[in-house]
Amino acid sequence: MNIHNNKYDLLIVEKVVEFFPELLTAFGPSAALWVSAQCYQESRFDPAAVSPVGAQGLMQLMPATDMMIDGDMDGFDPEGNIENGVKYLADQYRKLSEIPHATDRLKAAFASYNGGRGYINKALTIGRELEGQSKGYSQWEKLGRPSGAWQTWPVIAKLLASPDCTHKGKTPDHKQMTDYVAKIEGYFTQLVTEA
Repeated sequence: MNIHNNKYDLLIVEKVVEFFPELLTAFGPSAALWVSAQCYQESRFDPAAVSPVGAQGLMQLMPATDMMIDGDMDGFDPEGNIENGVKYLADQYRKLSEIPHATDRLKAAFASYNGGRGYINKALTIGRELEGQSKGYSQWEKLGRPSGAWQTWPVIAKLLASPDCTHKGKTPDHKQMTDYVAKIEGYFTQLVTEA
Protein backbone atom coordinates (compact mmCIF):
# COMPACT_ATOMS: atom_id res chain seq x y z
CA MET A 1 0.00 0.00 0.00
CA ASN A 2 1.45 3.34 -1.05
CA ILE A 3 0.39 6.07 1.36
CA HIS A 4 2.61 8.78 -0.03
CA ASN A 5 0.81 11.84 -1.42
CA ASN A 6 2.95 14.35 -3.29
CA LYS A 7 0.10 16.85 -3.53
CA TYR A 8 0.62 18.22 0.00
CA ASP A 9 4.32 17.43 0.58
CA LEU A 10 5.67 20.92 -0.04
CA LEU A 11 2.88 22.55 1.94
CA ILE A 12 3.52 20.28 4.93
CA VAL A 13 7.27 20.94 4.79
CA GLU A 14 6.65 24.69 4.55
CA LYS A 15 4.33 24.70 7.58
CA VAL A 16 6.68 22.53 9.66
CA VAL A 17 9.61 24.84 8.87
CA GLU A 18 7.58 27.93 9.75
CA PHE A 19 5.57 26.75 12.76
CA PHE A 20 7.29 23.66 14.21
CA PRO A 21 11.07 24.09 13.82
CA GLU A 22 11.70 21.90 16.88
CA LEU A 23 10.51 18.95 14.81
CA LEU A 24 13.24 19.67 12.24
CA THR A 25 15.84 19.99 14.98
CA ALA A 26 14.82 16.65 16.48
CA PHE A 27 14.20 14.60 13.32
CA GLY A 28 16.06 16.35 10.51
CA PRO A 29 14.94 15.72 6.93
CA SER A 30 12.29 13.19 7.98
CA ALA A 31 10.51 15.67 10.31
CA ALA A 32 7.71 16.58 7.90
CA LEU A 33 7.00 12.89 7.26
CA TRP A 34 5.66 12.67 10.83
CA VAL A 35 3.04 15.30 9.92
CA SER A 36 2.33 13.56 6.60
CA ALA A 37 1.76 10.33 8.52
CA GLN A 38 -0.60 12.13 10.89
CA CYS A 39 -2.42 13.73 7.96
CA TYR A 40 -2.86 10.29 6.38
CA GLN A 41 -4.18 8.89 9.66
CA GLU A 42 -6.58 11.79 10.12
CA SER A 43 -8.08 12.10 6.64
CA ARG A 44 -6.26 9.89 4.10
CA PHE A 45 -5.32 13.27 2.55
CA ASP A 46 -8.97 14.14 1.86
CA PRO A 47 -9.40 17.91 2.38
CA ALA A 48 -13.20 17.49 2.51
CA ALA A 49 -13.13 14.84 5.26
CA VAL A 50 -15.55 15.24 8.17
CA SER A 51 -15.43 12.95 11.21
CA PRO A 52 -18.51 11.61 13.03
CA VAL A 53 -17.90 14.23 15.76
CA GLY A 54 -17.47 17.12 13.30
CA ALA A 55 -13.68 17.41 12.91
CA GLN A 56 -12.83 18.84 9.50
CA GLY A 57 -10.27 18.78 6.75
CA LEU A 58 -6.89 17.21 6.21
CA MET A 59 -5.79 17.50 9.85
CA GLN A 60 -9.30 16.88 11.26
CA LEU A 61 -9.53 19.92 13.51
CA MET A 62 -12.67 20.50 15.53
CA PRO A 63 -14.23 23.84 14.53
CA ALA A 64 -13.73 25.30 18.03
CA THR A 65 -10.04 24.30 18.01
CA ASP A 66 -9.60 25.66 14.48
CA MET A 67 -11.11 28.98 15.58
CA MET A 68 -9.04 29.07 18.78
CA ILE A 69 -5.76 28.66 16.90
CA ASP A 70 -5.97 31.73 14.66
CA GLY A 71 -9.39 33.32 15.07
CA ASP A 72 -10.92 32.08 11.83
CA MET A 73 -12.31 28.89 10.33
CA ASP A 74 -10.02 27.16 7.88
CA GLY A 75 -12.02 23.95 7.83
CA PHE A 76 -11.61 22.49 4.35
CA ASP A 77 -8.95 24.88 3.04
CA PRO A 78 -5.85 22.65 2.70
CA GLU A 79 -3.28 25.36 3.46
CA GLY A 80 -5.12 26.81 6.45
CA ASN A 81 -6.02 23.39 7.82
CA ILE A 82 -2.47 22.05 7.58
CA GLU A 83 -1.09 25.27 9.06
CA ASN A 84 -3.44 25.10 12.03
CA GLY A 85 -2.87 21.37 12.47
CA VAL A 86 0.90 21.91 12.58
CA LYS A 87 0.47 24.83 15.00
CA TYR A 88 -1.76 22.74 17.25
CA LEU A 89 0.62 19.77 17.24
CA ALA A 90 3.57 22.09 17.96
CA ASP A 91 1.65 23.59 20.89
CA GLN A 92 1.03 20.14 22.35
CA TYR A 93 4.72 19.27 21.93
CA ARG A 94 5.94 22.52 23.54
CA LYS A 95 3.69 22.08 26.55
CA LEU A 96 5.17 18.64 27.28
CA SER A 97 8.68 19.86 28.05
CA GLU A 98 9.05 17.41 30.94
CA ILE A 99 9.43 14.64 28.36
CA PRO A 100 13.11 14.90 27.34
CA HIS A 101 13.34 12.42 24.45
CA ALA A 102 11.94 13.87 21.21
CA THR A 103 10.26 10.68 20.00
CA ASP A 104 8.49 10.05 23.32
CA ARG A 105 7.48 13.70 23.47
CA LEU A 106 6.13 13.67 19.90
CA LYS A 107 4.10 10.52 20.58
CA ALA A 108 2.63 12.14 23.70
CA ALA A 109 1.88 15.25 21.61
CA PHE A 110 0.05 13.11 19.03
CA ALA A 111 -1.97 11.52 21.83
CA SER A 112 -2.75 15.00 23.19
CA TYR A 113 -3.85 16.13 19.71
CA ASN A 114 -6.15 13.14 19.52
CA GLY A 115 -7.59 12.85 23.00
CA GLY A 116 -6.62 15.92 25.01
CA ARG A 117 -3.50 17.06 26.84
CA GLY A 118 -5.29 16.93 30.21
CA TYR A 119 -5.09 13.13 30.11
CA ILE A 120 -1.41 13.17 29.19
CA ASN A 121 -0.68 15.60 32.02
CA LYS A 122 -2.57 13.35 34.44
CA ALA A 123 -0.66 10.26 33.25
CA LEU A 124 2.62 12.13 33.83
CA THR A 125 1.46 13.15 37.31
CA ILE A 126 0.54 9.55 38.16
CA GLY A 127 3.90 8.38 36.81
CA ARG A 128 5.90 10.84 38.92
CA GLU A 129 3.98 9.83 42.00
CA LEU A 130 4.43 6.09 41.35
CA GLU A 131 8.18 6.64 41.11
CA GLY A 132 8.24 8.50 44.41
CA GLN A 133 8.68 11.92 42.88
CA SER A 134 6.66 15.03 43.52
CA LYS A 135 3.17 14.77 42.12
CA GLY A 136 3.02 18.49 41.30
CA TYR A 137 4.82 19.85 38.24
CA SER A 138 6.05 23.01 40.01
CA GLN A 139 7.47 21.05 42.93
CA TRP A 140 9.11 18.60 40.52
CA GLU A 141 10.78 21.57 38.77
CA LYS A 142 11.96 23.00 42.11
CA LEU A 143 13.55 19.64 42.93
CA GLY A 144 15.71 19.87 39.79
CA ARG A 145 13.45 18.00 37.33
CA PRO A 146 14.48 14.46 38.32
CA SER A 147 14.05 12.00 35.48
CA GLY A 148 12.28 8.68 35.43
CA ALA A 149 10.60 6.03 33.32
CA TRP A 150 7.36 8.04 33.65
CA GLN A 151 8.76 10.36 30.93
CA THR A 152 8.70 7.64 28.25
CA TRP A 153 5.83 6.97 25.86
CA PRO A 154 5.40 3.27 26.79
CA VAL A 155 4.85 4.22 30.44
CA ILE A 156 2.62 7.20 29.57
CA ALA A 157 0.54 4.97 27.27
CA LYS A 158 0.13 2.39 30.03
CA LEU A 159 -0.85 5.04 32.59
CA LEU A 160 -3.56 6.41 30.27
CA ALA A 161 -5.40 3.15 31.03
CA SER A 162 -5.23 3.73 34.81
CA PRO A 163 -8.61 4.33 36.46
CA ASP A 164 -6.88 7.27 38.21
CA CYS A 165 -6.19 8.94 34.87
CA THR A 166 -9.08 11.39 34.88
CA HIS A 167 -9.52 14.91 33.62
CA LYS A 168 -12.62 16.99 34.37
CA GLY A 169 -14.26 13.86 35.78
CA LYS A 170 -13.73 11.77 32.66
CA THR A 171 -11.33 8.97 31.71
CA PRO A 172 -9.65 8.91 28.31
CA ASP A 173 -10.38 6.55 25.47
CA HIS A 174 -6.87 5.25 26.06
CA LYS A 175 -7.10 2.56 23.39
CA GLN A 176 -8.07 5.09 20.75
CA MET A 177 -5.23 7.41 21.80
CA THR A 178 -2.55 4.72 21.84
CA ASP A 179 -3.80 3.14 18.59
CA TYR A 180 -3.72 6.59 16.97
CA VAL A 181 -0.07 7.03 17.93
CA ALA A 182 0.85 3.50 16.81
CA LYS A 183 -0.80 4.00 13.41
CA ILE A 184 1.01 7.31 12.85
CA GLU A 185 4.31 5.66 13.75
CA GLY A 186 3.57 2.84 11.32
CA TYR A 187 2.69 5.26 8.52
CA PHE A 188 5.80 7.31 9.30
CA THR A 189 7.98 4.20 8.98
CA GLN A 190 6.29 3.39 5.67
CA LEU A 191 6.81 6.93 4.38
CA VAL A 192 10.49 6.83 5.30
CA THR A 193 10.81 3.54 3.41
CA GLU A 194 8.99 4.94 0.37
CA ALA A 195 11.03 8.17 0.30
